[in-house]
Amino acid sequence: MHHCGTGASGAAEAARRTGIHSSSWIAWACFFAGFVLTVILVPAAAEDMARFGLGVGIILAGVAIFFAAVLYYQRCMRLELSKAHYGDPNHLVTQGPFSVSRNPIYLTFLVPLASLAWYSPLAALTAMAGYVAIMTFTVIAGEEKLLEAKFGDAYRAYKSRTPRWLIA
Repeated sequence: MHHCGTGASGAAEAARRTGIHSSSWIAWACFFAGFVLTVILVPAAAEDMARFGLGVGIILAGVAIFFAAVLYYQRCMRLELSKAHYGDPNHLVTQGPFSVSRNPIYLTFLVPLASLAWYSPLAALTAMAGYVAIMTFTVIAGEEKLLEAKFGDAYRAYKSRTPRWLIA
């Protein structure tokens, strides 16, 4: 579930100061790290990017897919797209994409990270692994505690039948 837990202390503090959820800080920091690693591992990638080569289009498509999916997920969660919702959730969302993964928004951010593989599969995999680990042990862990406290048995039942990412 989304926008309702606490993340790593630095990201959580940034969220309080800016109104941007810690998951966003973590996601885009991992993307930036993957991007920098790509340029380090594949110097020709920087030249291709400067020429706005095919790889740039693939990366932009990955980012666009992510944002389009977020809009859809927010509709499923019945959130107003113009507001930030970082407090306690009002209801447990278990239908639609949330029936496949408890964290479909976080899962979908793997698409922009994977798009870095056009230039460097190693950089993409490194960024993806870092993102999954950081999100799992900071943001998601906090959200799961909050959801279990708020929704009790209903959340525990949902948690038992729906994987955190795509696999249990």
